[in-house]
Amino acid sequence: VIIINKGKIVADKTLKDLKSNQEQTVVVEFDYRVEDAFLSKLPKVKKVVNSHDFVYEITFDTQEDMRSHVFDFAHDNQLKILQLNQKNASLESLFRELTSS
Repeated sequence: VIIINKGKIVADKTLKDLKSNQEQTVVVEFDYRVEDAFLSKLPKVKKVVNSHDFVYEITFDTQEDMRSHVFDFAHDNQLKILQLNQKNASLESLFRELTSS
């Protein structure tokens, strides 16, 4: 895959390689509201977004599966997890990330 931004090649890699360089986003829903600052203390957190009610999108600066860390956080803070999903980067989101400036 070759991605060109403003006449310059910004990526020339296989799709697998493009996705491997990306961060990971975990979507979690707790049974109670959690302050973003507490979730930001999880290891390798890049960004926390409270997307809806008790649903949070936590972006990690790693490809390592961080769901176990989120589970441990919930357990340690006596929270129940109602849903826990890993969000996969699409080619469209990779393109937007590489060409936004």
